[in-house]
Amino acid sequence: MLNLNKMKPSTYFTILALIINVSLKSQVIHKKGEIIDIRDGKVYQTIMIDSTIWLAENMKFKTTNCHLNPKEINGIALDGYYYSYEETDQVCPNNFRIPTIEEWEKYLDMILGERNVSYNIFTSEDFKNNSRYQVASGYSFTDIDFKFIMNPNPLNFRPSGWVQGNKFKLIKEGLTFWLRNGQKIDSTWHTHAYNHKLINHSHDHHIKDKPRKTRKFVVRCVKE
Repeated sequence: MLNLNKMKPSTYFTILALIINVSLKSQVIHKKGEIIDIRDGKVYQTIMIDSTIWLAENMKFKTTNCHLNPKEINGIALDGYYYSYEETDQVCPNNFRIPTIEEWEKYLDMILGERNVSYNIFTSEDFKNNSRYQVASGYSFTDIDFKFIMNPNPLNFRPSGWVQGNKFKLIKEGLTFWLRNGQKIDSTWHTHAYNHKLINHSHDHHIKDKPRKTRKFVVRCVKE
């Protein structure tokens, strides 16, 4: 047993810091599992982070208008099919759904906290004069790029890009997927992460205005 009365102050505070660090990390539960999509029999890996159960991979459920991407482009491994906003409510397995912006931000805050990085947060007020976008929130990073999401990477993210028309676009190996905004009835919300920023927003431009410009993104699901 440790004798605190005989311990040097520096040693005591080092041990105290370690205890606090372990205590904080123990609040984030990384519990892995799997589910079977009864519609087609495909198996998906899951992970519980805090109280949210995420799929640890992108959806591969075949819909009428989904885009089946190649497994890799220019040596970059891809994951999942690409879906238009109209089909997003059909994609997740039973008892799963598209994640909300709040759930995504909670995950980001956890990863940013573990990395102890410098960043700025921006909100809809920063874009109030831009009529093309509705912005919920975003981050700009001063000393890292968006790939912090992939290190550590409990959700097993890979670069995803998007499909526009019938052409695949992998913008600087960026990450994009569909979200829901619990405050608005709008299915075009999504996240973009590339270069030194991440933005959660909604817009019609390049989403649903013209068939040749319609964009399709991957889908990641959470348990209801």
